[in-house]
Amino acid sequence: MKFDEKRINDLLQSEPAAWSQDDLSWFDQEYFEQIENKTLPPEEHQRVIQMMANDQVVMNHYLRLKRTQGSDKESFLLFLRKPIAIAASLAGILMIYWLTNVNLNTNENEDMFRSPTEFSIYPQNAKTLSESPTYLVAPPMDNKFKIKLLSNQKVIWETHEMSTPRIYLPPEVRSQLQTGKYSWQVYNYDGELTHSYKFSID
Repeated sequence: MKFDEKRINDLLQSEPAAWSQDDLSWFDQEYFEQIENKTLPPEEHQRVIQMMANDQVVMNHYLRLKRTQGSDKESFLLFLRKPIAIAASLAGILMIYWLTNVNLNTNENEDMFRSPTEFSIYPQNAKTLSESPTYLVAPPMDNKFKIKLLSNQKVIWETHEMSTPRIYLPPEVRSQLQTGKYSWQVYNYDGELTHSYKFSID
């Protein structure tokens, strides 16, 4: 049957009264979905549209059903977002773990300078070592002091003025200390020699 707008208008106008909420039991969720999906017969679909256009109660009922369905969609989207957020978090954790492991493995494969067994020299004169010392420990001083390291009476390294008793030798200095005899001297704040010690590397 072909859609006849005039006939539908006539039918609507012949309705005895406007729709009430109680009269809309037929306009349920299933019917609403058929309207939205346009699965109703064209004549029926057009008739409902005309009802909504001419009767505010029908329109309000339609809008109420639409809001309900919209809420359901939002709830569904929120439901979907939670697994997505969890998956993203897990992916981030796995990425950090992977990057950390890659960096650690890379570092393990590199030749890194490692300090030899630490030898300290606290004023023990004529101490014999098997390797170059890692640090020197100066005797207690009342003020700032300076240390000079010598080989054959020639200064090969000296510190700036300091107050901490334990002085680490830089790697480039330790690498110069080969088999032989060395000495180190402590100078006070006024530049006076206060302590002198010798050691050898065998």
